[in-house]
Amino acid sequence: MPDPYVFIIGDGDKVRDRLDALMFAGDLESLKSLSAAVSSAVSSVANGATAAMGGDIVVAGGDDLLLRLPAEYFDLDVLERLRKSFQALTGCSLSIGVATELDGAYLNLRRAKARGGDVIVVT
Repeated sequence: MPDPYVFIIGDGDKVRDRLDALMFAGDLESLKSLSAAVSSAVSSVANGATAAMGGDIVVAGGDDLLLRLPAEYFDLDVLERLRKSFQALTGCSLSIGVATELDGAYLNLRRAKARGGDVIVVT
């Protein structure tokens, strides 16, 4: 019998590097703008995913998200569109790991990062 839930873990790619560069440059307006865009985009992805597929937002802050949703409603195409919308809103790509176990989703996120980011890894 399949697991009833799917866990989705997302993390913005190289967001910290961009924030650091703006901070060291003293560009506070751009820093503020990027920070707001990332926060808004994470919220948008989390809310979009739960609106389309149901489930719960466990974490949606900074450039991180963790969602738990019913496995039967998981839709990779929806998640791919949301990943692309994150990039359109922030200029940063988003890596995502998906699995039926929380630790598996985390490992898949690490696999996505190891592949250079900007990808969804599902097992």
